Amino acid sequence: MLLEKNFEARVYNKILGKYLYLKQYEYTMPKTTDNKKPHKSNIHEV
Repeated sequence: MLLEKNFEARVYNKILGKYLYLKQYEYTMPKTTDNKKPHKSNIHEV
């Protein structure tokens, strides 16, 4: 039971860590998402 609980906690921490990392990436990189909009219009020009 102890090993199973530790394994579940480890998996949960990995998932939570990935989720927080992705959220942090979204917050730290808002400029790139804004810059993607004009790039789409550039593709239409080509």
